[in-house]
Amino acid sequence: MSESNIDSIEISGSNDKRRDAENSEDEPKHRRMRSLWKKALHTSTRLMHSLKNRGSTRKFDFEKAAQMWEEMLQWRNEFGTDTILEDFEFHELEEVLQYYPQGYHGVDKDGRPVYIELLGKVEPDKIVQATTMERYIKYHVQE
Repeated sequence: MSESNIDSIEISGSNDKRRDAENSEDEPKHRRMRSLWKKALHTSTRLMHSLKNRGSTRKFDFEKAAQMWEEMLQWRNEFGTDTILEDFEFHELEEVLQYYPQGYHGVDKDGRPVYIELLGKVEPDKIVQATTMERYIKYHVQE
């Protein structure tokens, strides 16, 4: 390779580095903006999907859908779902898991947790001996 080719390679390499440096300053900003945009779009899509499901449940009757939503909020308040993580401890978990094998197993391709219950191995009589139904339901709501 001749010296002129080597010089041109070095020059083009230094220009690429300069362009990369200029772009790298803006890149985190663009990534953050794309990330925020994706999160906002995802949240909006989930909300619309939720409202459509509630609407179709009530045959697109807004009054009934709103009443259903109010009842859900009232139940959450009465049951204490918003504070259940701080207020409730399920001490009998190890014993219950022996009779009701279940748990999380990684995540799916969208990053959502995969929850598995081995329903064929459930022993309901022994679960009821280990805990009350009310405590078991609270455990499931907590999960």
